[in-house]
Amino acid sequence: NYAYVNGEFAVDLPVGDVFVEIVKGFEYQPIRQKITVKPGEKKLDLSMSRCADWRSEGWVTADTHVHFISPHTAWLEAAAEGVNVVNLLASQWGRLFTNVGDVTGKVGVVEDDTIVYVGTENRNHMLGHMSMLGTQGNLPVYPICCGGPTESWIGDPDFRSLAEWAQENRQKGGVVIRPHFPYCGNSEDPVSVLMGLVDALEIATVVNNRFPVQEWYRYLNLGYRVAVCGGTDKMSANNAVGWTRTYAKLDSNTEFNYDAWGDAVRAGRTFSTTGPLIDISVDGQPIGGDISMGVGGGTVEVHAHAQSFIPMGGMEIVLNGKVVAK
Repeated sequence: NYAYVNGEFAVDLPVGDVFVEIVKGFEYQPIRQKITVKPGEKKLDLSMSRCADWRSEGWVTADTHVHFISPHTAWLEAAAEGVNVVNLLASQWGRLFTNVGDVTGKVGVVEDDTIVYVGTENRNHMLGHMSMLGTQGNLPVYPICCGGPTESWIGDPDFRSLAEWAQENRQKGGVVIRPHFPYCGNSEDPVSVLMGLVDALEIATVVNNRFPVQEWYRYLNLGYRVAVCGGTDKMSANNAVGWTRTYAKLDSNTEFNYDAWGDAVRAGRTFSTTGPLIDISVDGQPIGGDISMGVGGGTVEVHAHAQSFIPMGGMEIVLNGKVVAK
């Protein structure tokens, strides 16, 4: 059992020993400690220590994929988890539509360094899913779903392709994400990626399954630059907002807002994580940068950095799909 609280709260505890756990994202050291509740005790003070502060270095965190909660609940949970941007996605599930009343075409909630924007997850059961983030204007990208169950209803035709959805969202100033890549349909993925319509692939961590990462590498190794992002696809209290998350590096001297976050994703200044924080530069070029080389190749100098609030086993540097340093 767990709950989100805004710093101070009241709860009934039994007299005696009680174990308390407090967690706040990836940049605070989690607490698990035994406390002894004395008879008549009314107040307990518990504090956390910050073990990293990547926000001060221009990084902002985001969950690109959240469902079924209100914008203000999303803000509370994100603030508690240290998430700066929540993309709450409306969608269709047969004849059920969720969060469509929260779509406004602009930022929904912004407070205390946390932003909630309501977009849509446009879904086709065979062709795949595509997330329309930051769609501007009064209307979302329609139809939200098509092509029959379970995304749409029985007999519903294929009104539009994923590429057409993506093109419209681009025209409306949005960010296009391929969610839970490469699952939930896969037939049209190469079209949208090769046309340059996808800003990032949302890669979730699946235990003992490297297939999503291998599929991403296939595009990278063929020369298609598509960034990576992290989202939970949260649909219940089974997981927390941001426990797979995107770190995006803002332009220096850029004020943090939703548009600045979208620009960082489009530029590829991102990494996806379930805990460890990583950064790399190659010949001084940061994540998302370019290096020009002659036909014969050459040598580069790599600086890599990683830290984690839970123990790490190691760090690898990958070149053309192969581990070249560990």
